[in-house]
Amino acid sequence: MTVEGKETSYVVSAPGKVILFGEHSVVYGQPAIAAAVSLRTYLLVTEPRVEGYVTLDLPDTGMSKSWRISELPFVADGDVAREAGRLDHGLVERLEPLLSDLENTYQHSASLAFLYLYCSMCTAHTPAHTYGARSVLPIGAGLGSSASYTVCVAGALLKAAGLAGRADAADLINSWSFMGETCVHGNPSGIDNAVATRGGAVYFQREPKVAASFAFPPLKLILTNTAIPRRTSDLVAGVGKLKDRLPAISQPLLDAMGEVAKEAYEILKTDNDDVGQRLGELARINHGLLVALGVSHPVLEQVKCAADAVALGHTKLTGAGGGGCAITIVDDESKLTDELLASFSKAVPEPCEVFETVLGAQGVGYTVLDRQLDMPEFLKLSGSKEYDALGEWHYWK
Repeated sequence: MTVEGKETSYVVSAPGKVILFGEHSVVYGQPAIAAAVSLRTYLLVTEPRVEGYVTLDLPDTGMSKSWRISELPFVADGDVAREAGRLDHGLVERLEPLLSDLENTYQHSASLAFLYLYCSMCTAHTPAHTYGARSVLPIGAGLGSSASYTVCVAGALLKAAGLAGRADAADLINSWSFMGETCVHGNPSGIDNAVATRGGAVYFQREPKVAASFAFPPLKLILTNTAIPRRTSDLVAGVGKLKDRLPAISQPLLDAMGEVAKEAYEILKTDNDDVGQRLGELARINHGLLVALGVSHPVLEQVKCAADAVALGHTKLTGAGGGGCAITIVDDESKLTDELLASFSKAVPEPCEVFETVLGAQGVGYTVLDRQLDMPEFLKLSGSKEYDALGEWHYWK
């Protein structure tokens, strides 16, 4: 396989994200902050399994599927050097018959996003490859796993086209990955793919529209996945009903959450030694406001109590609430020992899963491998450390 003139394989990686501040209040015009975490998706591009076919391996969803390249409905120009524009609904319709045998929702949406980007960013003359994705991110937990995946796909196809060195490469990846997210979610905000592309954090607001990316020094973060499913739409609707019923009480709560996000933004823009402590205090306040809005869950409160009991840091729910994940901002990293983390992990209820990660991680990047890595070997790797050790990483900015 030729990649920018060299016979090799390469891996593209992009981070997941958490909502730091502003859940629910962002729906009502307040600002929010989303930040990248070092839990990532990794996409290997390697030799074709069958010549003339493009293959997508998604072991996290139990899928491996190939399509004959000559039968794919490529967009006429296949010009990857342009920004994506609007979703081509005609292309989506032409792709659907190729996915008719995929009944699993995750498999279908991931394959649609992949083929949409492949048919838009490649041509029938693009050499056949095999693409295999593994995610360290919990899927469906509100951590931006789909955006992390579509950013990886867009980055991989941009590199396959020999355009990795373009000055606007990150803009192109962000633009095309948004099309992939649209295939998955219908009407995404664009925040998840922006964070996965650029890393760091994004300060955003719906009205007036603001989406400003910024970097800050990495901070230790403990993420706890409660594994409790929840419907974001139901939780958002519940807050809406509370606001309609008790506007004089709920509106000040939402306004206060907006002020928390603004204060956090100012803190993150400064490189102070006490950033963790100051953010932790805001996390405690933000969680209390979310509890008052009725979007917490008994298990989330158990996680918070467990973190408080061992003085791990300040904990808040992240995302819609009602289950999902909690984040604990470590205010004193020197006290974060293996023993302390083990005590916390033992104290949280089953089936909670605890991850040690970094807040403000790097965005999308790639490493060119110095040997041919076959897909079975790649898929056997586990954890970020093994994937990150594959080679020297280069990050698009």
